[in-house]
Amino acid sequence: MPTFVLAGYNAFVSQLTAMKEISGVIGVLFLFAIGVSVCLAVYKGIDNSGWIPHHEETTVLIKGVWLVGEFKDCQMQERGDGHLLDCSFLQGDPHDLAAKYWGRLDREMAGKSWAWRCQRMEASITCRAVN
Repeated sequence: MPTFVLAGYNAFVSQLTAMKEISGVIGVLFLFAIGVSVCLAVYKGIDNSGWIPHHEETTVLIKGVWLVGEFKDCQMQERGDGHLLDCSFLQGDPHDLAAKYWGRLDREMAGKSWAWRCQRMEASITCRAVN
């Protein structure tokens, strides 16, 4: 067999091998992208269900005494510098407290408020999303 035919055949085989390697890499990257998308969707679903805690120092409006262990129904509103948690129907004094929220803080409810059920702890509050 002539050498130029063998050289052409060898070049074809090496190109075919390179294409197989590239397609393998593309396949792995595609599967990785699908895996990441699935993980993000699962995380968002779990977060929306209130299974992931979020911590934030929050301005809380409190009227009177809020005893340790006591529960209050509160409304949260977004502000430019964070969130305002109203536990006194806009009649209380503002206090900056460390808060643990079970449920999403950032929601697509611009201009609206959302409900939380909050419990006073020794030096913080813990709130669970109601809606």
